[in-house]
Amino acid sequence: ALHQIITEATPMQSVKTVMLVAWATAAAGMYAFGRGRFGVRGGILAAFSYLVSAPIAFTLPYQLGEVPYLLALGLLPCAAAAVDALWRAGDRRAFGLALLSCVAFCLCDSRVTLFGGVVLGFVALSGRMYAPIEVRSRHALYIVILVVLTVLLSAFYWLPALLERNAVRWLSASVPSYAASIPLSESLLGTPYYDLSAQNPPALLSVGLGTVIMAFLALAVAGQQ
Repeated sequence: ALHQIITEATPMQSVKTVMLVAWATAAAGMYAFGRGRFGVRGGILAAFSYLVSAPIAFTLPYQLGEVPYLLALGLLPCAAAAVDALWRAGDRRAFGLALLSCVAFCLCDSRVTLFGGVVLGFVALSGRMYAPIEVRSRHALYIVILVVLTVLLSAFYWLPALLERNAVRWLSASVPSYAASIPLSESLLGTPYYDLSAQNPPALLSVGLGTVIMAFLALAVAGQQ
């Protein structure tokens, strides 16, 4: 909506712009995260495997039209890379970037915030090994402050519903049909033929053959090194 107001573009152009921003953010964030932990080759493999995964490349943008969800999955690796950078550097620039990334991620889509929070929690715990031993305690304090500030800065998004919970109609958090468990044989399939004439095409459950190939390629490269 802001893009449409500022640029006077059509809603379709604004949606396409957000989709392009989400893809570019996903590629840059996953590359930065993979490069920080596994080097340049690891960053390239991580970025490509993330972009060719079925949810980002096909299901969310084309089948479901979940633009906020797509933007959230684009910002998730950026937040992970920023948290890792905070562990390593521990300066104001790294802290500000991590805070901006985490708050932006939390404000994208409430459904993926809990899942992404668990992922970022694992990233924060495992990122401790990248901090110098003499400053780990101080950087750990920065991580705690980051979590507190993220919750406070995003409070306007969730606090009203919590305080006025008696006036809010809560919906059950049922698992959507496309988030059910996927058989191994189906998860290894590639992207099926997309019928442009279909009004409601079935959601794609496949993880994507490209993701599987990239994962095996990463294991092969890691074994050689």
